[in-house]
Amino acid sequence: MGLRSLRLGAVIVLAMTLTSVACLALAMHRYPGGTELDRHCVGHSFWFNFLCDLTGARALNGAPNAASRGLARAAMAALSVGLGAFWLILPAAFPGHRATAAAIRTAGAISVLGFFAIPFAEGSWHAVAIFAAAVPGVLAAGVGVAATLRYVRDRLLVIGAFGSMAAATIDSVLYAQRVMNDYRTCPPALPVFQRLTLLFVLAWGATTALRVLRPRSPATSPTTGNSTSRTPTAG
Repeated sequence: MGLRSLRLGAVIVLAMTLTSVACLALAMHRYPGGTELDRHCVGHSFWFNFLCDLTGARALNGAPNAASRGLARAAMAALSVGLGAFWLILPAAFPGHRATAAAIRTAGAISVLGFFAIPFAEGSWHAVAIFAAAVPGVLAAGVGVAATLRYVRDRLLVIGAFGSMAAATIDSVLYAQRVMNDYRTCPPALPVFQRLTLLFVLAWGATTALRVLRPRSPATSPTTGNSTSRTPTAG
């Protein structure tokens, strides 16, 4: 990717991050109530509601959820677009590694398709969409984390990358256990790690985008911060 395309991708990541956060905040505020752990509670629980709880026609406590549903779906659509742009610009942090860039972008694209389908999939297809988003997402994140730890000297980027990978892996294992238990139980840690994954991914994406947009001198690569005479590319 050229520098102009990278900067456009970074702007998209930041814009979609702000849009999704704003829509999610409004959706949470308007959610009637109910979690998998307590279906009779009132209002939204930041740590114990799943994102998909906000997208149903009815809240888990049985109340109509029209006011929250549209906002939550808009938030997840914006987040999907932002994630797509993020996976495209992430390899800019370690240019010249084409195989790494291809693995991140391919797995990331599959993950985004699964994530985009989550609010609309019902029944057994909901679990399929979640695994389609989570498994390739963890793979893309894993490759991205390994490359970040090896090639990048940016503490905030490393924290966002490692936190995303760790939280997403734990969340995926907990969700797989819930599916194998036929949804009869919900581990209290599951919605917590889903929320942690979201927070770390948003931080990782925003940090990556800001790093791409950070002004550099002409003799410095805008993606690595190292002096180089090569034209900056992301592989």
